Amino acid sequence: MTAAAPTHPVKRELRQLLLGVAACIALLALTYAVMEGLARADARQQQFHANAQALSGELSSTLTAIAAPPGVAPSFAERLDNEVAFVASVTRDVRRAEGRWADGSWRDFDPRAPLAAV
Repeated sequence: MTAAAPTHPVKRELRQLLLGVAACIALLALTYAVMEGLARADARQQQFHANAQALSGELSSTLTAIAAPPGVAPSFAERLDNEVAFVASVTRDVRRAEGRWADGSWRDFDPRAPLAAV
């Protein structure tokens, strides 16, 4: 049996350097592949949930009604522009509709009907 010839120190250092560079390249490629996979999964999830998200935005809206008390002209609601402007600044969508309030309920208001933008 003959002993293996010792490798030159420069060759040994060069081999370690090349293995380190190869490991870094492999890690970068793996990271890129994982990020691409996550982006595709996110796109699929967004596509799958798009209808539900749109519907939840509609269903989670708040309806606020202002009725003129007896003896007060209905035009008082027109003076609420500052309050409407504030609400509009903190919400996505503010709409306006008009209806008639009698005997404790709206007589001619349909919440499903299209509303006018404020």
